[in-house]
Amino acid sequence: MENKHLKAIKALFGNKYYNKVTVLNINDIYKYGSKELIEILKTKIIM
Repeated sequence: MENKHLKAIKALFGNKYYNKVTVLNINDIYKYGSKELIEILKTKIIM
């Protein structure tokens, strides 16, 4: 998710979900379930 996605969520739902979302700053260039994306997610989440 990028900041532009967070802005879209806020535009649609206001602050209802805004504070519940964490932006990991991963570019939206990976296919769903790609091994590269999964490895990036693992490193970002296990910080």
